[in-house]
Amino acid sequence: MTPSAQGGAAAIDDVTVEEKLLQDGEIIVLSIKPSGWFVLQISSPVWVLAVLVAAAVAGAQSLGVMSVGHRLTYLLLAAVATLRLVVACVQWVGIRYVLTNHRLLRLRTLATTTIYELPLKIVHEAAASASAPQRLLGVGDVVFLDERSRPFEGVWVCVAGPADVAETVNQTLRQYRL
Repeated sequence: MTPSAQGGAAAIDDVTVEEKLLQDGEIIVLSIKPSGWFVLQISSPVWVLAVLVAAAVAGAQSLGVMSVGHRLTYLLLAAVATLRLVVACVQWVGIRYVLTNHRLLRLRTLATTTIYELPLKIVHEAAASASAPQRLLGVGDVVFLDERSRPFEGVWVCVAGPADVAETVNQTLRQYRL
């Protein structure tokens, strides 16, 4: 029984977005999502700011400078930080990094699909980059460089095992670059 025959359920499309984007002779070498730590990484600036503002409010309250409305301030800060976390979760769900034998792709799918693509023939190498907190979590970014070691815009942010991913990209560059 097909999915559409089961009480009117919508038909399931087994073809992924990245497969629909393939050109003639193109194959997928690697298709990954950012690490789950991506959500916290991109939310952390808002969370840090919320904690700093909350500390300032607590300090002002203890000095007697602010006596009214501090609870509402804490509630608003918590709401903003939580909203940022929810938005980051939605962003994470919609991001996919794809390496083919012809291109590097960064797909962002929510209501629409946004595609950043980089032909392999203009990429000189891939390099892993990780801050100290990222290294502790085993994640990092994969940066794509031109022949002058200048980075391209399409960084793969917060991937697990960035050195391994960069090595896979570099092997693919050596094998398929035209």
